[in-house]
Amino acid sequence: MGKKVPVIVGFAGFSNTGKTTLISNLIPFFTKKGLKVATLKHAGQGFDMDRPGKDTHKHKSAGASSVMIVGPDTMALIRDMEERPLVPDMVGTYLADADIVLVEGFKSQDHPKVEVLGDDPAARPRLAVDSGLVAVVGDQEIEAGVPVFSPSNPEGLAQWIEKTFLDKGR
Repeated sequence: MGKKVPVIVGFAGFSNTGKTTLISNLIPFFTKKGLKVATLKHAGQGFDMDRPGKDTHKHKSAGASSVMIVGPDTMALIRDMEERPLVPDMVGTYLADADIVLVEGFKSQDHPKVEVLGDDPAARPRLAVDSGLVAVVGDQEIEAGVPVFSPSNPEGLAQWIEKTFLDKGR
């Protein structure tokens, strides 16, 4: 029997369209079903989770290419990259024990994506079905060629994700 591969579902859209809120609302649906959920977030403008004065910051500032910190029940890795890794590679390396990985951003990479339109009544999907678009979230009246879900009904989207992606692996 082969190694289990987590289901990957991405969420793409402009800033402040509700991607983080939507993902946060989906997580409890899946965890209540006993599934192990992981998230992967793209920080297009970069980020710094390490703070000056902390030991890990001192290690990184001294020239370490990777710094990992492990506590009683959490860990974090700060690592230099020569090029941006692909989502399936990151999932396979760091999140392989999950049942489902909800990915925020990485809209140009190859995995199923839900486009989140936000509350602009004129917003229309920008992703194409051939770019991985599988659903749209927005209150706009649109014909997207894929299922459209209201942001006020994350459970409906979660049920669709379960039926479409998770039930296939069971």
